[in-house]
Amino acid sequence: MRKKDFDRLKRELALLEEKRKVSKLSRDEYLRYFREKKEAQKTLIGQKKSLEDNINSLKDETEMILRQIERKNVYIDKIERDLFNYNISTIYRIDQTIDYNNRSFWDLKGRLILPVHSVNIIFDFGKSTNPESKTVTYNNGIDVSISKGSEVKCIADGKVEVITYLPYFGNIIIINHEGNYRSIYAIIKDISVRLNQQVYAGDIIAKTSENNNGQCFHFEIWKDNSPLDPKQWMRRGANIN
Repeated sequence: MRKKDFDRLKRELALLEEKRKVSKLSRDEYLRYFREKKEAQKTLIGQKKSLEDNINSLKDETEMILRQIERKNVYIDKIERDLFNYNISTIYRIDQTIDYNNRSFWDLKGRLILPVHSVNIIFDFGKSTNPESKTVTYNNGIDVSISKGSEVKCIADGKVEVITYLPYFGNIIIINHEGNYRSIYAIIKDISVRLNQQVYAGDIIAKTSENNNGQCFHFEIWKDNSPLDPKQWMRRGANIN
C-alpha cells in the first residue's frame, strides 16, 4: 500500500512540475511546447498501431503454421500406415512405355502412362474426410508425393489449351485431347510448352514443384464438364517378386 501511495505521489509530483513549467512559458514557447507534445503523441499512437499490426500478423502466421503442422501430421500418419501394410516381397513397377497403337483417347482407358514416376497417392480422387477436423473435401483428381524437379510427361497427344496459375495448385497446364477429353497437370514449374502447342504422348512438359503440402503433383482427367478418376485410366504396373 505504501509503495502504491509512493508511486501515485511521484506521478502527481511529476504532473505538478510539468504544469509549473508550462505556467512560466511565453505564448510562443507555450504553443511550441504543445506542438512538440502533440507530435510525440502522434508518434506514440503510430508505434502502438504498428505493434498491434505486427501482433495480428504474427497471430495469423502462427495459425497458418499450426494448420500446416496438422496437415503434415495427417500425411505422416498415412505414410506410417502405408509402411506398416507394405509387403516388402512385392515391388510395384512403373511402366511409361508408349504403345497406344494409334488408338483414340477414349479407347486408352487403362492404358495411359503415368504423368510422373510415382504411385504414392497422398490425396485420392473423390470425397474424403479429415479424421481430426471432420472437414469434408472433394478432389477432382489425385495428388501424388514426388520429389521436386521430377519430370512431368504428357499422357497422350493433344494441344496445350491453358497455361495459368491458381493459389494452392500453382502453375497449371491443361491439354485438350480428341473427343473433348482434357488432362490437367498442376503444382509444377519449369514449363517447357507454350499455349496452342501440339504435344505428344511422353513429351516432357514441365517439372514437379511443391505447395503447402510439400513436394507433390496434382493430376486430373475430364470428359466435357465431368472429372474422371485418373486411376481407372492409368496403366497398371506389373507386380514382380
